[in-house]
Amino acid sequence: MSGYADVAWWPVALTVANWIVIIVPIIGVVGAAILYIVQKHIDRETEVRRERRQLYRSAAVALERSFQEIKKDKADAEMLQRALFEFEQVVAEIQVSAPDSVAEAWMKIPSLLLLLSWGSGNDPENYDFQSFEMHLKAFNSARAEALNQMRRDTFGDTRITLNIIMEAFAALGKVQQHLLRL
Repeated sequence: MSGYADVAWWPVALTVANWIVIIVPIIGVVGAAILYIVQKHIDRETEVRRERRQLYRSAAVALERSFQEIKKDKADAEMLQRALFEFEQVVAEIQVSAPDSVAEAWMKIPSLLLLLSWGSGNDPENYDFQSFEMHLKAFNSARAEALNQMRRDTFGDTRITLNIIMEAFAALGKVQQHLLRL
C-alpha cells in the first residue's frame, strides 16, 4: 500500500503548464492527421474531376465527328466506321467513369445516331426527310441533355441550361444550312 500512496500524488503535482506541454502536441498530431485526410480527399476529387473533363471533351468531339459523318450526302464508309468506333469507345468509358446521370443521358445517343444514319440521305432512293427531321430533333435533345449533365458533373451548379444548349445547336444548324447554300 505504501508504494501506491507514494505514486498517487503525481496527477496533483502536474501544473497546467505541464498539461499544456503534453496536450498541445497531441492536438497538433490529431489536427495534422485530420488535415491530411481532408486534403487527400480533396486531391482525389480534383483528379477525378480533371479526368472526367478530359473524357467529356473527348466524348463531345467523338460525337460531333460521328454526327458530321452521318450528315454527309455521300458518307465515306471507312471514315464513318472510324468515327463511330471512336464514339463507341468513349461511350464505354462514360459508362465506367461517369456518374449515373451522365451515363444515362449518353445511353440514348447511339440508337439515335443509328436512326439518323438510316434516314440521312446516304441512300437517295430511300431518303425519308420527315423521319430524319424527327430523329434529328430527338438527337439534338439527347445531345443537349448529355452535355448539360456533363456540365453539371464538372462544374456543379451551372447557369447554362438545357434550353441554352438547344438554342446554340439550333443556331449552329442554321449557320451550316446557310453555308451549304453559298
